[in-house]
Amino acid sequence: DAALPSGCLLMPDAHAYRAVFNTAKSGRSCEIGHGPGSGAAPAVALEGRASVGGLVNVTLAHDGAEARLSLSGPADVWFGVGFAASAMAERPYAIIVDGSGGVAERRLENHGP
Repeated sequence: DAALPSGCLLMPDAHAYRAVFNTAKSGRSCEIGHGPGSGAAPAVALEGRASVGGLVNVTLAHDGAEARLSLSGPADVWFGVGFAASAMAERPYAIIVDGSGGVAERRLENHGP
């Protein structure tokens, strides 16, 4: 969607937020504090927490200028969190923690590598 900034976005959706990975080339920025038509995204302060399956916790905080996403889970195995999907077939944006401290961002595929 060229009307949105490129890259990973958190979008308000009723009483929740959904993560969107926008692959469209866009001139919009994520700058805060500019009015409609300025090319900047609107400021939205938010904070949320979720427990995923009892083993993984997700915390998200955004103060209108900076967003912080924290994941915590088992220290000795890999785990991941996908956003805005209930199955890999929906091709969600995901963050994977490898169990050794490495973190990767991925767009999952249905039966893909």
